[in-house]
Amino acid sequence: HKNGLLHRSVFVFLFDEQERMILQKRSSKKKIRPSKITAAACGHVKAGESTKNAALRELEEELGISTELQPSIKTIGPYDYDKELIHLYIGKTNLQPKQNPDEIDDLLYLTVNEIKSYIENDSMDFGASFKKVFAEFLLINHWC
Repeated sequence: HKNGLLHRSVFVFLFDEQERMILQKRSSKKKIRPSKITAAACGHVKAGESTKNAALRELEEELGISTELQPSIKTIGPYDYDKELIHLYIGKTNLQPKQNPDEIDDLLYLTVNEIKSYIENDSMDFGASFKKVFAEFLLINHWC
């Protein structure tokens, strides 16, 4: 972060059995993007770690969930805070998340159309990276 170098990060879009996306409201104690609404899990890829393993690790650390993840898109973040090459993974679960209070203040369960509407109306405080990744996700998923 401090050197402004491009680095890898992961986002996990996790869906429940009702096809709702599970989103997190980041902890208000976080230094970066506190209280912003974002993907179910997200974080940086450690040196020597694969992006898939990073996504699985973040999902376990933040929500206590282990599930199959499929790679989706890669995109460059919006540079609102740092320079990230974001790797998106998609998963489904029927498990109840156990949110990590150090990472997450709240969980939201929203349909893709609800998220689109909230973003269009600017009526929820989504993070800039989430909005960019979500928009690109919609481009390749015509069912949304």
